[in-house]
Amino acid sequence: MVDFIMSGSVVHSIEAQKYAQEQSSLGSLSSVSTADTQESPTTARSTSDFTVNISEEAKNLLNEEQTTEQPPSDVDQDSSDREEQSGTVSDNDTSSIALTEEEQEEVDELESRDEEVRTHEQAHAAAGGQYAGSPSYSYEQGPDGKRYITDGEVQIDVSPISGDPQATIEKMKQVYRAALAPAEPSSADRAVAREAQAAIAEATSELASQVSSASDTNESLSASNQSSSSVLTSNREQLVQQQINLYA
Repeated sequence: MVDFIMSGSVVHSIEAQKYAQEQSSLGSLSSVSTADTQESPTTARSTSDFTVNISEEAKNLLNEEQTTEQPPSDVDQDSSDREEQSGTVSDNDTSSIALTEEEQEEVDELESRDEEVRTHEQAHAAAGGQYAGSPSYSYEQGPDGKRYITDGEVQIDVSPISGDPQATIEKMKQVYRAALAPAEPSSADRAVAREAQAAIAEATSELASQVSSASDTNESLSASNQSSSSVLTSNREQLVQQQINLYA
């Protein structure tokens, strides 16, 4: 075999010496360009007639070279193992969130309730305008880990406008519409609507009192003006009669 000298001396056998003499006698005929042959060290060693003894240190180095050539396959195997383990974990994760038939029915009900409450409270807020606050919600966590709206409310101002019954009436009309805005008003919604109606009735009564009082005042002023006019007319007639008598 032919090998690189790693360390120590090389002892040629008789066959190796004979082969070297034959090769030297061939001269330039045995010269071949390395570019044409492109033989690897392993091929050269397998086709040579040399018998070479190498030191223990060289053998150890050779063994280390051969050992370092193996890791890629090990790395590939490790990578494959990791992929298999990853696939196993992924499958486990998927199975851990799978829902039973009963749990899926519960999730469907929660989703339906969530949409219903959102629509209901948004109708209140939209119709209430400046007198309605923003919707606030209560949540419940479903079997799938998500949070769903189960209840909600919108604060509406139902206080009358002091000193202005007409403005109170207009406000309460809007409150009434906001309370009954959802397709299916709740009992609490209907209670607010009744409160708004009561406020409208009270404000209407107050407004009627104001109008009646104003009318009475106008009539009194009118009667007073008529009385004053009669007195003036009478006084004027008396003055004219006196003048007539003066010149008679």
